[in-house]
Amino acid sequence: MSALCLGEAVRILALRQGRHGEAAVPAQLYFSPQQIECLQEHQADKPGGTSKQQNSYPPKSLAWAAWLIVRMGGWDVYGVKKNPPGVISFFRGMERFHSLFEGWHLARKGKIPKNELSKFLE
Repeated sequence: MSALCLGEAVRILALRQGRHGEAAVPAQLYFSPQQIECLQEHQADKPGGTSKQQNSYPPKSLAWAAWLIVRMGGWDVYGVKKNPPGVISFFRGMERFHSLFEGWHLARKGKIPKNELSKFLE
């Protein structure tokens, strides 16, 4: 059990470190191909209305994934100068992502009708 917690903690810390995109780290180091596909579909479903609300990082990079996860965690993009995203926002985002991914995965298997999947994405 502690190994699972440690793995998630390492992923959250890596996301926090990679949030600025200074190093070109691929997201596949911390996410499976299916999880990356789920993130891509989630991003396509929720385009931002302003330039600040759009993910400007290269797709499939760690910074790109970090931006999506922290937004799921409730981080406000307009508070960048005052409050950069912290560990709690990443933790909340990962919790939400795990739920989203589970619903996405079940829908892919045909266990949830597509019209019901939108309930998971809201």
